[in-house]
Amino acid sequence: NMCSPNDIIPHRTEVPLASGSEPAPTTGQQKPQQRQRQKQECKAFQKKQTQQNGVESPETQGIFLWALGMFVFYVLHDALQERMFRLEGFKFGWFMTAAEVAIMILCGIVVEKELG
Repeated sequence: NMCSPNDIIPHRTEVPLASGSEPAPTTGQQKPQQRQRQKQECKAFQKKQTQQNGVESPETQGIFLWALGMFVFYVLHDALQERMFRLEGFKFGWFMTAAEVAIMILCGIVVEKELG
């Protein structure tokens, strides 16, 4: 990904100066020092974008932790449910499944109403 000069420094136009003076350089007529500074700013801009959009950003880390937590609790839930189904004398598997589905549906409705 290349960063254009307009991404960092707004487009400059020639500004007339007092008589006999040279106009200010446009983006295409920059001095080498200005181009070097602009390249450094471009690299800093790209690094910032990577940090905001990549794995390094707090939002991405938060989503990763939520997904990991969901997976861990999903495995724990299934392990406990499997142990209950294997208990001697346990005859209410269908009721437990129906109750779980009903609770999930109710929680989904509540969340949808809260979030709009």
